[in-house]
Amino acid sequence: MAHGPRTKKLKFWLPLKHLFPDLIPSQHVVHKNVLISAYYSMKIYRHNLREQLRMNDEVNLFMDSGGYQLMTKHFHIRPSEVTEILKYQEENKADIAVTLDFPFRPNETSLWEGWRRTEITIKYAIIAFENHKIPRTKLYAVVPGWDYLSMKKSAEILNRYEFDGFAMGAPEPSNYGMSSSTYLLKLGQMIYGIKKIINDKPLHVFGISNLPSIYVLASLGVSSFDSLRYLHSAKFREYILPNGLITYVGKTKKGRHLSELPCTCPICINVNADFLSKDGSTSGALIALHNLISIKNNVKMINSALTHGWFDDLLKQAMKTFPSITSCIKWLSRQGAS
Repeated sequence: MAHGPRTKKLKFWLPLKHLFPDLIPSQHVVHKNVLISAYYSMKIYRHNLREQLRMNDEVNLFMDSGGYQLMTKHFHIRPSEVTEILKYQEENKADIAVTLDFPFRPNETSLWEGWRRTEITIKYAIIAFENHKIPRTKLYAVVPGWDYLSMKKSAEILNRYEFDGFAMGAPEPSNYGMSSSTYLLKLGQMIYGIKKIINDKPLHVFGISNLPSIYVLASLGVSSFDSLRYLHSAKFREYILPNGLITYVGKTKKGRHLSELPCTCPICINVNADFLSKDGSTSGALIALHNLISIKNNVKMINSALTHGWFDDLLKQAMKTFPSITSCIKWLSRQGAS
């Protein structure tokens, strides 16, 4: 496989909306790279966000605008509110601030409405760019779209401005098929459309839902992503194995169960499979913490492979473990991107 414009490090940002309140005080940050939605935090912490959440300057703060949360609500934003959100991000010492977007679900939205919201999102990004005042806070523009061509067109417009980086939302799949070949191919094509324009500028992908997707990001030189997969999996008693495959604990009709825990993380060496199979929030939180460690360890392995030049070998193994990424990787290879 040809070696494309890959990043030397893929950074994982942890959304701070959920922090296992039954086990961990909600004001204690348990991850160095934290992502917070301005839409939520503005309601609770108007000022001194870092102080109230006990974040020192060593914690890297990525502040999303909250556009996704507004998608299902009555959405009417004035230009002054775009700048108000940016001011909140800057005043609360965000390391990275993301422009407000007006997202939509392509399967439920007409082509006309999709382009209308795309144009509004681009307009919001330009307003934020023109009002960005604090260099400490890097400004990322959301690139709107729903396929390769629309992403590429939006990126062409936004790349005319000197944004510090860019961001895109992972597409919402039909019928929850986040691991399907069709979904992963679409994800790769959308990212490729942006990367073709922005080249080596930072690109963040919101809402990655499974481990196979992370290999697609690494293949394309994406710089960072965030994910609540570790938590969503725990709700269904899904246990992420060290190699990224999914097994199950607890009362479930699904197959591939565990009788012993094949992991030596701080969670698994102190509990057993029977304990994790119990109902209740404590076992669920412990599974989530184990899953978080598993995802972080896989990202560390990918970063080592990227840094030391054996990512192609790792990717070949990943295609055997996750056959659903094969069509995407082959498509990218034909474009010279992987």
